[in-house]
Amino acid sequence: MRLSSLKRPAAAAAIVTVLAVMITAARAQSPTGPFANPTARKADQPVLLAEQLAARRGDIVVARIDGQPILVADLIRALPTLPMDIQYAPAPQAFARALDVLIERHLLITAAVAAGTPDDPEVARLRSLAEQQIVTETYLQREVARRINFQVMRDRYEAFLRAHPYAELVHARHIETATREQAEAALSALRAGADFGALADRVSIDHVQPHGDLGLFSRDDVEPAIADAAFALAPGHYSDEPVKGRTGYHILLVESRRTSRRIPFEEGSGSLPLDMAQEAETDVLTELRREARIERFAIDGTPEPDPQSQPAFVPIPAIPRYVDILSLAH
Repeated sequence: MRLSSLKRPAAAAAIVTVLAVMITAARAQSPTGPFANPTARKADQPVLLAEQLAARRGDIVVARIDGQPILVADLIRALPTLPMDIQYAPAPQAFARALDVLIERHLLITAAVAAGTPDDPEVARLRSLAEQQIVTETYLQREVARRINFQVMRDRYEAFLRAHPYAELVHARHIETATREQAEAALSALRAGADFGALADRVSIDHVQPHGDLGLFSRDDVEPAIADAAFALAPGHYSDEPVKGRTGYHILLVESRRTSRRIPFEEGSGSLPLDMAQEAETDVLTELRREARIERFAIDGTPEPDPQSQPAFVPIPAIPRYVDILSLAH
């Protein structure tokens, strides 16, 4: 029930570029909106590092090493090369970690130059390989940014909301067991007064969510049997018999029910910018494959047909989850 992580480094770099495009366009269209400056955000909307840096002048000095400055512009240029957990962490923590990365890179390159490492033949070979990767990923980033802008993302977002204007949501917990007998034993323990969360931690085969917490979800987010059972329960009640799912038997406890409402694109586009960047990357690779004459050979050199009419990377469809893009009305 959760979105998958990104599949390729190139996609990550392209998405950073798309994010910067979106922020710049949002400021131009709404100077007083949520992207006008980081402090205009709601308390529950973390400011990303890219947004924080985009709001600052590039010539601001953020560190000095032996008198040599590191500027905001240096951090912006380094963004696509930073780990994803830094790029998408809340800005205050991400800024400190990103700056540490740049400082360490500076120290290492200074030491390497002093040791004569750049003149090593092996370095020259690796430099050539790195240059190829940089060139290809830069081309891909620019193609993705050319195809996706603020208005394109807004149009897709609005189309999604027109098709799915509202959603009923439940916040539920579950206990999942391998057999019906184990689920019935868990039900007996609950009827005897056992705490649901503690019992889930002890006997559930799903160890991903602490205390069996599934969070908020709509009917479309889960398999039909789970949805039917969860949405039939009143808050504070658990299922009176095991629910057969694809991977086991479930006891469900509904904590609360809510109704979602539409919110402006600027306040929360969910996973859509990331999904559309991945979709655009796939389109670029598909077009290049279509225009080229590709011949493939087996490992013994014999010809074989190209099995792919699509590129190896296939993204998640660009359909955001309800909970990602819809605000919750209590």
